[in-house]
Amino acid sequence: MCLQTIDEVPKYKDGFGWKVFEENHKGNLRPDMQGNNVWPVDEWVKAKGEPLHINNDCCLPTYKSGFHIFPTKREAKEYKRQRVSPYYRMSVRKVEYRNVIATGISKLFENYFIHYTAWEGRCIVAKEMRIVEDSK
Repeated sequence: MCLQTIDEVPKYKDGFGWKVFEENHKGNLRPDMQGNNVWPVDEWVKAKGEPLHINNDCCLPTYKSGFHIFPTKREAKEYKRQRVSPYYRMSVRKVEYRNVIATGISKLFENYFIHYTAWEGRCIVAKEMRIVEDSK
């Protein structure tokens, strides 16, 4: 998931939002599409990386890497519905975020190989995030 458009001025500041995680059979969480690290609950995690857009050959905006968070639970659930993993259960969790990098519109395009269908929604990219413990 990447921003397709970026707001000139970020529309959100530090606060709470919703993130989609992959959850394994042990209940361990890992961010959707972001590697195999198990994420701690109720601990601040900092995004690492440089400005990016991996797919910039198709004229997408460049922004610093960070955690992609949805402002509403409804948007997170809509995104989750489009993502299917044969190995993990998709889970929506409430998160707290700070140090907003960018806000804008994120899109998924239909792709049968990695099992998702077209989707579009508002997204916040933040440098730091923590999973709120009681959000199952």
